[in-house]
Amino acid sequence: MHSKQPYFLKFVSIIYILLLFSGCYQPAPKKANSIGLIGSDEKPPISHNYAQKIIFTVAKQDDYLNLYLAGLNHQDEAKSLTNEELYQGDASTPSVFKRATGHEIIFVASRKHNDGNGESYDSEICLLQPQAPEKLIQLTQNEATDVNPLWAPNGQWIAYISNEEKENYALWLMKPDGTEKRLLVDLDLVEHNNCYLSWSPNSQQIALVSDDAGQVLQIVDINQGRIIKKYQSAEGQFASTPSWSPDGSQIAIQMKTDLYLLPINTDAPPAKLALNREGTFSNPVWAPRGKKIAFINSQASGDHICLVDLDFQNEIKTLASSKPDFYAHTIPAWSADGQLLAFMENDPSGFSKIWVLNPEGKVIKTITGKDQWVEISGRICFVE
Repeated sequence: MHSKQPYFLKFVSIIYILLLFSGCYQPAPKKANSIGLIGSDEKPPISHNYAQKIIFTVAKQDDYLNLYLAGLNHQDEAKSLTNEELYQGDASTPSVFKRATGHEIIFVASRKHNDGNGESYDSEICLLQPQAPEKLIQLTQNEATDVNPLWAPNGQWIAYISNEEKENYALWLMKPDGTEKRLLVDLDLVEHNNCYLSWSPNSQQIALVSDDAGQVLQIVDINQGRIIKKYQSAEGQFASTPSWSPDGSQIAIQMKTDLYLLPINTDAPPAKLALNREGTFSNPVWAPRGKKIAFINSQASGDHICLVDLDFQNEIKTLASSKPDFYAHTIPAWSADGQLLAFMENDPSGFSKIWVLNPEGKVIKTITGKDQWVEISGRICFVE
């Protein structure tokens, strides 16, 4: 005896197809991407064959700041690139450039010394290669404070902030070997803490938040050696590093508690990014390709690592969310191919870890010092 069930299933399938094409029926939407809970003890899945590594700054208890290098595969352990034997002082603010001969890392090295008027710090810019970190090259050698070094995307220049010639701070350039140092623009900054730098994709311009109150954003042309555009904030303090769009036509930046897009090639005013969410928005960073921007959305429920897609009516995707007593910190960092996103998290006990996600929110790896890292600070850089 033959079952009639197959004929019934065929009939249902035909009706479904007819309704689907007629527009009378729409499939149920896919389930929203699950939100990874920062601060949970859930172990991420084992990853395979990730060639990238990341470099970051770690503060340990009763210890100097040191640069650490960590691979993204399951078996990779974080290792220190700088230590007391190599350099008697703090190492921070790394920036990475890849050459045919290997990666070159520039960073700020600060030593404490006594100049007769009490203890002070001497901050210089140094260079090392991950494959031979013991071969440290000091690029600046002066009695000034040299900070915030940043590679140009083409690797031909290093921008930094210094008070070498004057008491106040200015924007400087130098070649990768420390030669051809020149004062590019006098910023007349009393402090350097509120100065944020960002190179344009074509390595011809530098955007920087450039006054002590953080209310002026300037675009500097390195060939002309002058400020070619200035934005005066009427909405409040610029509070993040400017982030250039991949085509160099716009800059994303935090202004007070919102995100704005600043046009570079027109005289149009900054436009507030319409984000249909509550809370404050901070630390925007443009993806290497396309029109996606990663940022942090802070609410009473905790911090959320988000992506906004400007090609799809500012559609927002939440990649990860924190518990209320945890918080995400530092500007998220993209890998060069746009397939990975890294950021730092602090927990209530004061210890830090780094999370690495893909653009869908899947946890690739968490990097932790096992309750030994008091803080991870400054930039996170991918080594491709």
